[in-house]
Amino acid sequence: MTRVERLGRRLAAENSRWRVFLDHIRDEAGREVPDYLVVEPKVALPGAVTGVAVLPVMDDRVVLLPVWRHAIAAQGFELVKGFIDAGETAAEGALRELAEETGLACDPADLAFIGNVAPEPSTLAGKGALFIARDCRPASSPSDDEIGLAAPRAFATDELDVLIRDGAIEDAMTLVACLSYLRR
Repeated sequence: MTRVERLGRRLAAENSRWRVFLDHIRDEAGREVPDYLVVEPKVALPGAVTGVAVLPVMDDRVVLLPVWRHAIAAQGFELVKGFIDAGETAAEGALRELAEETGLACDPADLAFIGNVAPEPSTLAGKGALFIARDCRPASSPSDDEIGLAAPRAFATDELDVLIRDGAIEDAMTLVACLSYLRR
């Protein structure tokens, strides 16, 4: 395995959730990149877990969100995702995001951790804790303050296969969660 060392770091930009760095890096063979882009969330749990992703299941149907993603100028279906807040566990963040984005709730015992996902480890300095929330029920109205997020929609398992095949689900964490759910 080739090790890479950081020779320097410059803060390029930041907002309330992210810091963007330009790192000067070099590997053991002497190859260098003077402005390697690293995007780092401001809050992280041990193991570099910085966010959560939740696949809600209600009445044997999977709930997904139609989401417009500005960076790729496209809409697709995604699971519930968000950042972990300071002082919060991954499971607490998952239940909070589930309520905020869908208005759904589940008992903590019905929230199953299925693994961590590194959505873009070459650039993003963080992983998402991935959960399946079983036996979800309506509990409140979803928040409507997130840009690009539309009302949740429920899909039968055979519809998931079609969404994946037709490219309506392209998000890596959503694909991992859906395929894990379908495999069980």
